[in-house]
Amino acid sequence: RATVTLLHAQTAGAPGATGKGKNKNKKKQKDSNTGGLRRLPVVKPAQELVDRSKKVARSVRADTSIKNARNRARKHGAETMDAITKALCIPLRDCIKGYKTELRRLHPFEKVVADLTARARQKKDGLTLMDVLDDMNEARKELLLAGKDWTAKAKNAETAREAAEYMAEGEERMYELFRELA
Repeated sequence: RATVTLLHAQTAGAPGATGKGKNKNKKKQKDSNTGGLRRLPVVKPAQELVDRSKKVARSVRADTSIKNARNRARKHGAETMDAITKALCIPLRDCIKGYKTELRRLHPFEKVVADLTARARQKKDGLTLMDVLDDMNEARKELLLAGKDWTAKAKNAETAREAAEYMAEGEERMYELFRELA
């Protein structure tokens, strides 16, 4: 009797009885590697990055657990300058890294489209995409070095007033440098 019900289950098309699995009735899904051009990172306008870094700088608060005013001002200045530096440099780093990795992963057709677009731009401006990305990377490195210098100045200030002055001057100079490099 058990063999008859097993045979009946196989002819009735019970799931799992035929050995083909549960996905028998589902449509075959095509694996497509296209759509990589949409994954390319969006380059943010320079003013938007500056505004965002100003917002980040305002959000840095002085450490109230430090009782010595000079040390508190030093730490606040150093943390603020570090936050500004990171807010300006990290989006540039992510954009550069994103372009380089996504261009390698593109579908062959999309690779050709991207290459033709870059060559048309090269004929128009004389700059290749890699030149632009390298220039962005050099600008990022310059910003990073300037930010480290201003952070060190604020951290090693003699007085609390000097630390606050270094912080304000460093903030202005970082934004000027960023606009100059943009």
